[in-house]
This record gives sequence, structure tokens and C-alpha cells, in this order.
Amino acid sequence: MKRKTLRVVLWLAVVLWMAVIFAFSAESGGASTETSDGVVDCVDEGMFGTSDRDVLGDSVRLKVSFYVRKAAHFLAFMTLGILSSAACRTDIMKTLPACAVSFGICVLYAVSDELHQTFVPGREGRLLDVGIDSAGALCGVLVFTALCAIATRVRRRRTKGTPCGVSTDDRGKV
Repeated sequence: MKRKTLRVVLWLAVVLWMAVIFAFSAESGGASTETSDGVVDCVDEGMFGTSDRDVLGDSVRLKVSFYVRKAAHFLAFMTLGILSSAACRTDIMKTLPACAVSFGICVLYAVSDELHQTFVPGREGRLLDVGIDSAGALCGVLVFTALCAIATRVRRRRTKGTPCGVSTDDRGKV
């Protein structure tokens, strides 16, 4: 894929993922709770073989629901961090500026996402969620950066010792 096409595809992926996050944030408090409860039911069924709401009890279900919601925040923004890092790297940025720009985009979006939730019935914006979103984004940026570093090392090892960087097959033939 040509670099320009890849750049467009990656930035579109960033925008589409932001739209997914926006759609989840636009759910009313009741709809969001139903989504979380569905995941808690799956946890219940996976652990105890039943989705009977009495097995976990209300206080435990509330705690599990809290952690499910926070994990969803973290994973959504980790994904955004990976996607935005990939998009920034196609813009021929060096590693550190690409990481900083990507992380900045994610944090600004996290703030705007929580602000957006203040206008949704039954929802509220929380500073804690901005922190969790930012931690997820940072993790995504670091994961992508680490994968790039590993890929670069592998590529260098494959071409090391061959004339003009020509790669070789497993038997050392060009």
C-alpha cells in the first residue's frame, strides 16, 4: 500500500474509532447500564455457569459493573492510542514527536468525551474517567512504539551483513 493511501486509511480508522467512542458516550445512563449489565451477566455465567442475578449479589454486581466500565474506558482509549500512533508515524514524524502528538490527541478527546457525557441524560463527566482514558491511551502509544522498535530490530537483523541491505533467505542466499 502506498504511504499516502496508508496515511488516509489510518487517519480514517482514528476518526471512525472516535465515532465509536462517541456513540457509546451518547447512550443514556439506562442504556449504558444495560450494556454493562450484559457484560456482568457474561462474567457471572463464565464464573458460576449461570446468569442468575442472585449468585453474585447486588453489592458484588455493582463492583464488577464498575470495573467493567473502567476496563471499557481503558481499552477503548488504548485502541485509540494505537491507531493514532500508527497514523502519526505515517506522517514521517520521529518517534518522540509522534508519541507526544498521538497522546495529546487522545487526552484532548478524552476530555471532550467526558464533557460530551455531561449533556447526555443519566450520564456525567468524571475526571477519574479522563485519567483512565489517558492511561489507556498512554499504554496504546507505548505498545505501538514497542512493536515498531521490535519490527525495526528484526528488519535490521535480516539485512545485516548483506550487500546494500539486500535481504537473504533462510539459507543465506540473496
